[in-house]
Amino acid sequence: MRELMLAFLVGAACLSGGCQVSHGGRSLLASKFLTATFGAPASESEPGAPAEPLLEAEAPTPLLTVMSPRKVIYTGRFNVAVGDVDSSIQAVKAMADNLGGYMLRMTVNAIAVRIPAAKFDSAVAELAKLGTVIDKDITARDVTDQHLDLDMRLRNAKALQKKLIALLEKSQAVRDTLEIEKELQRVSTEIERIEGQINKLSHDVAYSTLTVTFTLTRNAPAETRVKLPFRWLGSLGLDQLLAF
Repeated sequence: MRELMLAFLVGAACLSGGCQVSHGGRSLLASKFLTATFGAPASESEPGAPAEPLLEAEAPTPLLTVMSPRKVIYTGRFNVAVGDVDSSIQAVKAMADNLGGYMLRMTVNAIAVRIPAAKFDSAVAELAKLGTVIDKDITARDVTDQHLDLDMRLRNAKALQKKLIALLEKSQAVRDTLEIEKELQRVSTEIERIEGQINKLSHDVAYSTLTVTFTLTRNAPAETRVKLPFRWLGSLGLDQLLAF
């Protein structure tokens, strides 16, 4: 078993041509690794004895995975002039609830919500009805490649985990068992970490983030205020009325 562990750890390096002593076109350690993992070749086995591989051969992990549609994270930031900040914040919270989203955080003049990505455009249209949009910034971040990379790393880690479990089941020496268990724990931790990253990325794709900051209309920039058609209407206080 000790030799099997050594061959398992250095086999990849030997197969790449790093070992100098050759045997039948490949290094002795590489031959040992292949024999231990996949069974002895027919020419090296005893006549009539079938090879019994230690580990079952697995289908190769595809280098490319078709992912459609592409995974995009949408984020929107808005500054809206309104007559009543408190009621506008509550209106955004209610909108998020009605669309199947939820509130992230709230301050005295702002609110951040998560909205299902499929309803992002509807939410933006609802925000425009609350008042005058002073400023807005909408971004779309494509994370398809990042998701694909994490998916491939997860597949490879799970394949290694499966091989280590197979080695552990056949281990007899205490020292070998402890080494395999240590490596298995490391791989299992890595799998959990990658799965957490994938879950977070998937959630960010599924739920867009909208952050809305409200400004009282009377405090908004002059160019965003309602312009009266006649100056004398201002003497009647109509401009102050419209500010609310």
